[in-house]
Amino acid sequence: MEIGVSQPDTGAPAVMVAAIEPCPTKKKCFVSREAAEKFEEEFHLKYPQQVRQYVYACEDCPNWHLTTQSPESRALARSPIRPIEPVQPVRHTDKRDEVCKLKRQGIPLPQIEKQTGVPYQTVRNICIEAGLHTVAERSEIKAASTVESLSQQEQALEAQLRELQAKRQRLIEENALKISRCFDGKGVLIKKHVQTLSLSFADAEELVEKLVDYLSEHKEMKNE
Repeated sequence: MEIGVSQPDTGAPAVMVAAIEPCPTKKKCFVSREAAEKFEEEFHLKYPQQVRQYVYACEDCPNWHLTTQSPESRALARSPIRPIEPVQPVRHTDKRDEVCKLKRQGIPLPQIEKQTGVPYQTVRNICIEAGLHTVAERSEIKAASTVESLSQQEQALEAQLRELQAKRQRLIEENALKISRCFDGKGVLIKKHVQTLSLSFADAEELVEKLVDYLSEHKEMKNE
């Protein structure tokens, strides 16, 4: 889609704005970092209670986008983590003593591999079984927390809470029993969710009387 600005015909050549290629992620696109930063600044000035957003270059299109994820968190989330390889059965048992001896001398595993000709993984497994090499447990990587990042998270959670509260209130109102006057003014409308009952005033009064009798009888039966 090409975006342009219409101008009166003054004889000068028309100025066209560069086309913005749409992004597969459907996010709002900006042609440059400066354009995205300017939009974010103006948006934050207009809505200071909203969470601040950060500019990043899209990997799926040549444009720039905004995200609430900080650059540090985004980098950590996208950094590849090498999985811990399981311990394999130890071979080259004839060189076990030599491998262990070199390891006790403080020689690194790659150097032991070169000196003994034993594959690195086997050297590693021999040292692990002999208690000469430990495998550090990989702890969960977390983004460094800052006052600003925690404030942003708090604002995001508060916005989600307000949205949930508004949604809950809408559901309560939609499911509530509503009574209103008919359009012709000659009766009443009783609504419950998607069901509607239209009654004349006389029928409504009769319904009220029967409901009172029924509830009174039902209450006595319940008490028994």
